[in-house]
Amino acid sequence: MKILIGQPKLEDDVKQLEEALKQYPEAELVFFPEGYLNDNVEQARELAKAYQVLLITGYRKMNENPKDQVIIIDKSGQILLDRPKYTAKKTVKANGCNLGVILCDELDSYNLPDCC
Repeated sequence: MKILIGQPKLEDDVKQLEEALKQYPEAELVFFPEGYLNDNVEQARELAKAYQVLLITGYRKMNENPKDQVIIIDKSGQILLDRPKYTAKKTVKANGCNLGVILCDELDSYNLPDCC
């Protein structure tokens, strides 16, 4: 599986995502960071479908608490996972893989040993 990991600047739309998809058409799975989509979920669904990629990223529901959401969109543009931060972790199956996503400080809840 060919994976693209993006580190875009925050923007009001999804131009950097679209540019990355154009530049790397061989990508099958695309990761963009927490909060990147803002409220552009529908545009991301359209891009995932148009470029036939599995998209894992995040967006914000500004009127909710917690506002941060993780989202997994399959290559047909369907939302497989839409989960608020700090809620029960879930996995989904896509492209023959079991996928789960945690957002930044959710790592603390896993009580991982210090390694550094």
